[in-house]
Amino acid sequence: MFWLKWISIIAIYLLVYVFSQIFSFGNYFFPCLLTSAVVFFLVFYVSRKRFLQQLTLETLQSDEAVPHDARVAVVFVVKNEGERFVKNVRDYLSLTGPIQVYVYDDHSDDQTAEKLYALQCETDPLTGVDYRDRLHIRSVPVSEKRMHPKGIALEEAFHTIDCDLFFVGDADTAISGETFGKALNYLIRERYDVLHLTRRNIEQDTLSYSIADSDEIFVSGLHTLNVIPFNFTGSSFFISSKIAGKINFPSQVYSEDSEIGRQACVYARKKGFSISCHTWERAPQTLFLLLKQRWNWNKYAMNQYFEQNFPVIILAVLLSANLMFGLLSIYSFNFLCTLIGLFCALAFSLSTNLYIASKKFSEAFISSCAYVLVILLQFGILYFIQILFLLKDQHAGVRYCKTESLAK
Repeated sequence: MFWLKWISIIAIYLLVYVFSQIFSFGNYFFPCLLTSAVVFFLVFYVSRKRFLQQLTLETLQSDEAVPHDARVAVVFVVKNEGERFVKNVRDYLSLTGPIQVYVYDDHSDDQTAEKLYALQCETDPLTGVDYRDRLHIRSVPVSEKRMHPKGIALEEAFHTIDCDLFFVGDADTAISGETFGKALNYLIRERYDVLHLTRRNIEQDTLSYSIADSDEIFVSGLHTLNVIPFNFTGSSFFISSKIAGKINFPSQVYSEDSEIGRQACVYARKKGFSISCHTWERAPQTLFLLLKQRWNWNKYAMNQYFEQNFPVIILAVLLSANLMFGLLSIYSFNFLCTLIGLFCALAFSLSTNLYIASKKFSEAFISSCAYVLVILLQFGILYFIQILFLLKDQHAGVRYCKTESLAK
């Protein structure tokens, strides 16, 4: 089966290359450009219409409070996050309702745990009672399973915490009380088992933050259209305790986020993605660090998909091969496909920046152009290199798991 998979991957690259050499239509650059422009406006119109419909639905279903007694457990897995994270936890403790906060500490050595214990002793200004009954601090448990500490902690949380809903966040995941309440209203009215919120990266006005923010809302848009049901964001999501309690990780997990997503697809009756409820997270400071982050995400996810969801790899390889050979053969049919694909991505990104992120047109257009260039670099060049590394590692029996520390 291993060699069959790799033969199919190599065959796709070879076939796309041969196709690009055989099917050439001469110097028809401007007709290609015109076709791409038509596709651009079509994609923009369709996505705009869909996003406005979704925003209207979410407004109707979330603005009016829903009486409920749902017990929510907010779960974090952290290492060396310091005072900033403590402030973030304090904000979650200020949320109204029966909300419990659970922090799994991965053996921090910067006094994160000590600061959290000190926070436990502080008094809630609304109730006059300290936070001991609402803030729970645990260490990441020891496990023989080979996976990231976050996965180990979440598995224990899902099976030991008594609640109705889990909200999983990263250490830097911030959310307003109003948004948290709206998301709960929307989840309860629509009866979702899993609800993802849209993650945003707007803390700094830099190129890397702009591209990262465009990436997050682009993914939100794709989820809204149900284009990538296999994708699962690793933070800023609610999950029913009934579904979470069924999730059991195997002995080796390459990406805990992908594995949760795979099992959630099996057990969850109804999943949703909110484009009006936003959370805020940090992004890499530079473009190089951003590309490095994406490289690592792909490295772990590719192992997961190669073993358990190979059709996703096939689709990504088709995209990579078409982009790569389309740019190399400017008069080929692949070039037309590449040009149309890039204009589709630009139109969709522009639509998400305008209607999900509510940016001004000039800012949205610049952010979208920069993001499309990163897509071109990531899938046109870097993905092919990662495929070669994956082939080498799989042949050598190397399997990458996210077992390193949580420290950034």
